[in-house]
Amino acid sequence: MSFSQAVSGLNAASSGLDSIGNNIANSATNGFKGAHASFADMFAGSGVGLGVNVAAVSQNFKDGAITRTDRATDVAISGNGFFRLLDGNGDVVYSRDGEFHRDKSGNLVNNQGMMVTGFPAGQDAAGNVTIQTGGIPQVLNIPTDMMDAKASAKGELTINLNSDDKVPSVSTFDPNNPDSYNFSTTMTTYDSQGNTHEVAVYFIKTDNNKWTVKAKDGSDNTAVIQHLGNMEFDGNGKLLQMTAVDKNGLPIRDGGDPVLDPVTNQPVLDANGNPVLDGGKPVLDKDGNPVLDASGNPVLDGGKIIEVKINNFNFDFNGLNGANAGSITLDVGKTRQQKVTESSVSKIDVDGYQSGEYTSFKIENDGTITASYSNQQKRTVGKIGLSAFANNNGLASQGGNVWKATNASGNPMDGVPGTGQFGNLTGGAVEASNVDMSQELINMIVMQRNYQSNSQTIKTQDQMLQTLVNLR
Repeated sequence: MSFSQAVSGLNAASSGLDSIGNNIANSATNGFKGAHASFADMFAGSGVGLGVNVAAVSQNFKDGAITRTDRATDVAISGNGFFRLLDGNGDVVYSRDGEFHRDKSGNLVNNQGMMVTGFPAGQDAAGNVTIQTGGIPQVLNIPTDMMDAKASAKGELTINLNSDDKVPSVSTFDPNNPDSYNFSTTMTTYDSQGNTHEVAVYFIKTDNNKWTVKAKDGSDNTAVIQHLGNMEFDGNGKLLQMTAVDKNGLPIRDGGDPVLDPVTNQPVLDANGNPVLDGGKPVLDKDGNPVLDASGNPVLDGGKIIEVKINNFNFDFNGLNGANAGSITLDVGKTRQQKVTESSVSKIDVDGYQSGEYTSFKIENDGTITASYSNQQKRTVGKIGLSAFANNNGLASQGGNVWKATNASGNPMDGVPGTGQFGNLTGGAVEASNVDMSQELINMIVMQRNYQSNSQTIKTQDQMLQTLVNLR
């Protein structure tokens, strides 16, 4: 009789309905992967089989839809890969759910408190941010300590100077007298304590196509006026050269060439380890003979005038409120002289900033985690890592939207988003469940009919037995 076959069919249909019901229940679970029950017949050496059993329950790892959340801490995977997490026991688990936040210790965690791993940021010898993506991923921590102030070190100043300007009527420069200069502007800079300084820069025409640039700390009335240098333009208004000058406005000379040791041909060094300079070439009289000083030594020309070939001026200021003295390299190489109504500023851009408090963090599309501060600055703190497997269906589901690696899945391969076999990330979004509700409802009807049909088999067997009983 076929009672056993029918019962196996009922059990199989029930397992199929369990899988379908679980899929439907998790249709709104982020990163959930729908499962499908597969069946196999049972055979025992006779022509008639023994029924059916559940051969496997496999998961569908097809991508779910990317759903925007507009939360800067959320991130979705498109393509291959899993987030690598540490659970409460320190075991490594994997997930596709990218709904993250920062816990009280600063660690990046999911909604179950599992810690996200990746590659923390560091600094090279020059102070540049680097992220080493090799090795074992580490727990990602987002520090909330204050960002230290950074003194201004470089800036860019681009001016459109009016070529029709006249040489100022007042020859002695006075920052309080507009008749002693042609144009001025200010730029905000920061010292090492984060104090702001309004640096005033003055442009003074000295001759056709020639200008002198001066500056002073506008926030300090006692600040010394600094001669930054001289600028010369060609007839088309293009900057030809810039000459560095000393505090008296005189061209700075390079001191000549290094004195070489006649034996080693290497520069001779002074007591401080600096090259000894020859002072330049001898000054010659009209007959070509060296000019001698009162002691009978040749007078040297002091070396060549230094031309600022990188289009930079240096401005020094003394720090206030305990700040260290600072120096700003100011690039004015894009300044032009043109026939305009009046001189104007085209661009002012100076680095440096005040100290700032941590305010928030954001996960970028490449997995980079960026912390933001109240001083409008950002800091890279790390990059989220991904893991991939040779056989995703070999992963063992642990509940809580995570899996563990098994022998069937193979060992994890760790890396970063957008490289090699790893998928891409979308910040401000999560991956929705990949359950297809319409397909699941169809599958439910099929399983329901399957169950009913197996029930009918039992009913028919019962009727046949009843017929045998009634033969008495």
